[in-house]
Amino acid sequence: GAHPALARAPRPLRILETHSDIAVRPPPGAVVLASSPRTPVEIFTLGERVLCLQGHPEMDNDMVSELLEKRSKLGLFDAERAEEGRASLRHLPARAFLQGWLRDYLLEAAGNRRRLGAQPIASAR
Repeated sequence: GAHPALARAPRPLRILETHSDIAVRPPPGAVVLASSPRTPVEIFTLGERVLCLQGHPEMDNDMVSELLEKRSKLGLFDAERAEEGRASLRHLPARAFLQGWLRDYLLEAAGNRRRLGAQPIASAR
């Protein structure tokens, strides 16, 4: 079933994408929560601990615009694809919703780890 937080998601749920490679099929046992015309597996869960997004809620329009420019200069995008990307930036992504949703997901997962008596994950130094 869908993640309960998606009931509060803006419609359409916009997320910035910069990928040229995409996962077109979810892994076995995954539940697809969102898709788009270009990306059939946009967001999915796998069990209660794994949440995957193919978009980039951490990026803002300026970052994506700069990336489009650099990739265009390198010839990684043709002119039509680059213009399509720039035009899509007129639609603001739902960054606040996505970042809050991800924060809540991580806090819930951390709380579940503590309730189950899991040891904290050590950071690499």
